[in-house]
Amino acid sequence: MEGSNKKNGLLLIIDALRYDTLSNDKFSDYLFPNLAKLKKHSIFTPSYANGIATQIALPSIFSLTYPLDYGGYENGIRERPKSFIECFKEQGYQAHLFGNSPETGTNYCNYQRGFDTVKTCPDFQISIENQIRYTIRPKLLKLSKTESNSNESLNYLIKEIKILCQSILKNMESSDKTSWSIKLYNQNKKIANGCEKELILLDKNPSEIKKKILEIIPINYWKFLGKSKPGNFKYFLFKLFYVLSFKLRTTIRKNPFFPFWWKFYVTVKADSVLPELRRFLKSASKPWVIYCHIEDVHDHKDIQDLFFFLKKIVYFPKWVWAKARGITKRSFTYDSALMLLDKMLAPLISDIVESNQFSDTVVFVTADHGCASAYSPKRKNGEKDYFLAMHEEAIKIPILIYNSKSQIKKNCKLIDSMGMTATFLETLNIPLHESFKGISLYSGGRPITISEHSGHGLPDLLRRDLYFVLTSQNEKLFICIKEKELILKFYNLLTDPQEENNLIDLEEYRPKILFMLKYFFRERGDLIANRFKKVKCKKFDFNIDDIN
Repeated sequence: MEGSNKKNGLLLIIDALRYDTLSNDKFSDYLFPNLAKLKKHSIFTPSYANGIATQIALPSIFSLTYPLDYGGYENGIRERPKSFIECFKEQGYQAHLFGNSPETGTNYCNYQRGFDTVKTCPDFQISIENQIRYTIRPKLLKLSKTESNSNESLNYLIKEIKILCQSILKNMESSDKTSWSIKLYNQNKKIANGCEKELILLDKNPSEIKKKILEIIPINYWKFLGKSKPGNFKYFLFKLFYVLSFKLRTTIRKNPFFPFWWKFYVTVKADSVLPELRRFLKSASKPWVIYCHIEDVHDHKDIQDLFFFLKKIVYFPKWVWAKARGITKRSFTYDSALMLLDKMLAPLISDIVESNQFSDTVVFVTADHGCASAYSPKRKNGEKDYFLAMHEEAIKIPILIYNSKSQIKKNCKLIDSMGMTATFLETLNIPLHESFKGISLYSGGRPITISEHSGHGLPDLLRRDLYFVLTSQNEKLFICIKEKELILKFYNLLTDPQEENNLIDLEEYRPKILFMLKYFFRERGDLIANRFKKVKCKKFDFNIDDIN
């Protein structure tokens, strides 16, 4: 295609956007009028996230592979063959990254690969905390316990700390800081200086870094960049203060009468990102593709920015009226965050719908995952339910497609995160890479989608519990592979849309359950076959030959 004939592409991810926010036209018109306006000019369809959290879902969105492929999601898409952005680059597109999501804020997980412009606004503090808490420290502990050669864990640590510090230094040097607040700039500059010193210390004394990783609480690690661990008494006082403040914050968060939290890192809201995005669109060289990831709805309980919080309070009377009339069952913090974001999106959506500026642009609005915590009242038996975060409210998300192709199949089945990106690529006539597993709306979607994870952080596929949810049009099968047990739950979505009555032990559903298990084994057998053969389900007895 000639450059002038290529359409532009905008993929807007609203983190934690639930399907039920936009599924009812009347209700969404009242609460979220601007998104509802875009919906009227778009194809609207449900989708099922392949992961229940951003860390887990992003590999599927970017690389069109399952979260647990290629050893898991601990390093994002570092080990994945291709990012969808690289497919655009091969077709002559300019690629630009916008947003306020910490996951794409640095290039530690390789999400920034292929982009020409990076306009993110992360607090490097949370980048350091998350990578140490969920990836580096667990892997270091695992290697330290199992290694026969004491150098293996140290070599791993040297490699990862270098990648982490160098990614922060690169972002500090080369990323566009237009959306950064003065507070964020000063914080990140301080951390970047610490990263330079940390690399020097790593070169001189890597054992000291290992000691810090194992002993310092991850949320505080950034304060000790380039420094040795403080003396025992000084650090004891430091740790004591953190533990007491953590317990206080945890108590407050669990209190239903005060459903907020105070984040300890610097956040930048969408009102700093979206105006810059609009300005950029007016002068961007064509053809372009933009990935924009907005975190505001995900952080709906955050009250760090009191002025921003007070903006949401304005929506309380409107929300109370909606709650009283059954328009919403979601919490005020969640709905008000989306109502405020909807208002911020108004100028961009007007540009899309009402002007000719986007006549040659494909726009997708969707989410990385849903939000279980937004529902009120919440599900019961929280700690006893292995799948609490994998019910519909956590994985069912909307997709709005503006300027889609006309040949979407009327009998299209289901679509997941991988299928969403595949649809985005095919709408813009971008060839899919051979490693991609996404099946687009144009190709008919999937009969069953699979959402999966093994918890936050390090996905140990051989030892940790593995969680899967299979969703079809009318049924849902939950699978948990534990060390010595297989747990299955089955729901009929036609008679039980809230997924409350487990039917796994009813003989009449056995054929449907076996059918879904066969699909699961065919789709994910390379990952789970060995573990699947070693476990039994107490409530649903079957042989591996029944599904293989």
